[in-house]
Amino acid sequence: MMRIAVLTPLPPVRSGIAGYAELLLPALARHANVVAVVDQPSHVAPAGVEVIGIDRFRAGSDQWDAVIGQMGNNPYHDFIWEEAVAKPMYVVLHDLVLHHLIVERTLAKDDAAGYEQLVRASHGEPAAAFARGRALGFHGEIGNFLFPSSSDLARRSKGVIVHNEWAGRRLREEGVESPIIVTGHPVDQSAAIPSGEERRALRERLGVLERERLIGIFGFVTDAKRPAAIFEAFGLARRKEPGLRLLVVGEPAPNIDLRALAKLNGLPDGSWIATGYVADEEFDLYLSAADRVISLRYPSAGEMSGPLIRAFRIGRPVAVSAVAQFAELPSSVAEQIPIVESETEALAHFMVRDFPAGLGESQQQWLREHASLEGTVSDYLRALRGDNDIPEIESVSGSIPLLIRFDVERFVLQASGGDVRLSIRLRSRSDTLFRAAAYGEPALRFVLKGFDEDRMVFDRWLQPRSDIAPGGAYEADVALPESARDLRFTIEPAVEGIPPFLPATPPLVTGGEQ
Repeated sequence: MMRIAVLTPLPPVRSGIAGYAELLLPALARHANVVAVVDQPSHVAPAGVEVIGIDRFRAGSDQWDAVIGQMGNNPYHDFIWEEAVAKPMYVVLHDLVLHHLIVERTLAKDDAAGYEQLVRASHGEPAAAFARGRALGFHGEIGNFLFPSSSDLARRSKGVIVHNEWAGRRLREEGVESPIIVTGHPVDQSAAIPSGEERRALRERLGVLERERLIGIFGFVTDAKRPAAIFEAFGLARRKEPGLRLLVVGEPAPNIDLRALAKLNGLPDGSWIATGYVADEEFDLYLSAADRVISLRYPSAGEMSGPLIRAFRIGRPVAVSAVAQFAELPSSVAEQIPIVESETEALAHFMVRDFPAGLGESQQQWLREHASLEGTVSDYLRALRGDNDIPEIESVSGSIPLLIRFDVERFVLQASGGDVRLSIRLRSRSDTLFRAAAYGEPALRFVLKGFDEDRMVFDRWLQPRSDIAPGGAYEADVALPESARDLRFTIEPAVEGIPPFLPATPPLVTGGEQ
């Protein structure tokens, strides 16, 4: 049987990856001889899995058929970074962004030269220039996301496992040639879902009435989870529905002042609750107490949220940022919230609106297809066999084409009564990935225009929710005014904030396949 060493934090370390490993390793151990390797003073051993310290691992490092490192973006994973750089292994990138870990390894120890060296290794001279500026005190949070600093580690690895296609494509753009496997973030379907009585007891303990709607945000609170936008939206929503309460489950980062955010938005004490850190075994109970869950990421570190997956399992309406990996989620399981533009209004609407029946069934179906524990174990074993899910890019261009070239594969206009809907599918003919939206970059859009003879009657901006790869398709179903049934149309590409300058596509015939 294959012998596998898995370097990872384990409970009681306050890390979502520790809980992930506690769930995954016993299932992986049914297919291989698995040993967990830790660097912490105490641990909770996963069922049926031997746990050894990092020193013992180093003393017998040649006895393993495969070594897997669970990499996250905090100091709990520092020992894994050291081993992965010293000797190639299979790396699970829970976060595409490892910049914060690199800062802890270098700048936090007054090692400016080491910091510059590490970011240059992933991103070249632009990142090195940024590093020199930061070492001199010039810093903005944007740099952590513009220079994720994980690609050098990925290039050194025997294989890489990520939890969404977006992260895999970003690594390819950075010149990573190692095999990349995309797997789901597993959920423990065998765990008991808190009962209605347990939910009511916790809400009573929190001082939340049954008739009040509780909005929850979960996990370590950083700027990227948009707490300022959430508190602002909550203030707007409470003007329409005073019976709303906000629940913050998790520690805030040192630069996040929840009380100041509440005061800024006129939120009285008692309208919001902050629990601080909550142990993993209580997380589902707090999720069940919430009526809505918000899981925003902008800018995105490329991770898949564990609390989000668990919210699906419990069957709660969830709001996510319509960007990066979360744009891959279908509207049947999560509400897509636009980033920056109209973000607070969309969030406020999410907090107060009702949701149709059947949401929980859609989320359960998605979990069965994308988040099964057995599927994740199978994907780990595929990674060890050298399989690959993300095609390699033949060449990485030094510049990015401004506009996408595309074909119109479907253009169907349907009218029923006073309702007019347009169904379209566009296929990319470009050899470059076009991003729907990325931090620090303008978003690709399509402009649909309707004409009455030579007079433009209306235009509609269509923004893809996910990136469009070479040969990939964009599909949309658009509601149009009743007058549209007699119009002719054009579709042209555009980039947010840049005036269009190319001629539109040839006129499209309405009412039929193109």
